[in-house]
This record gives sequence, structure tokens and C-alpha cells, in this order.
Amino acid sequence: EQVMAIQENLSNCLHDRRLDSFVDAVDYRRYPAYLTVIAYPLCISQIIARLTNNFYRRVEALEWDCRLLRANAEAFNEPNTAIHRNAE
Repeated sequence: EQVMAIQENLSNCLHDRRLDSFVDAVDYRRYPAYLTVIAYPLCISQIIARLTNNFYRRVEALEWDCRLLRANAEAFNEPNTAIHRNAE
């Protein structure tokens, strides 16, 4: 039940233009420094794929990935940027 609610919220994120930067993996050719700052890259599409493939055995693991997605955005982007603000 809780997983279904999270999955629905993530699916809704796919249609929110403010969250476009989080849907697909970061282009490392365009942002080569990303992998020097972020140890575990993650995007909404990856989380949805994991849900679809029953990757998560515990809700806490899914919640961890959702928090990591936000933490990555906040760690790589300056606080005054739209991406950083939209991660909140």
C-alpha cells in the first residue's frame, strides 16, 4: 500500500515540468564533474524501473533511494539554482 502510493507519486513526477531534471540520468559527458561529487547517481526513471522489477524488498529501501535522489541534487547544484530548490 505504501509502495503503491510512492510509485504513484513518482509517476506523477514524470509529468511535472519542474522535475524534468530528475527524470533521467545525468548526462556525464555534459556534466563530467558529476561523478566526482556524486558516488551513487540515481534518477526517477531508475527508481520506477526498480519498482516495476520488484527490486525493493523493504519500503525503507525505496524511501532511502528517494532521499538519495534529493541529496544528490542538493549536493551537486548550488543552493540558489532551480534544480536545488525543486529537489526540496
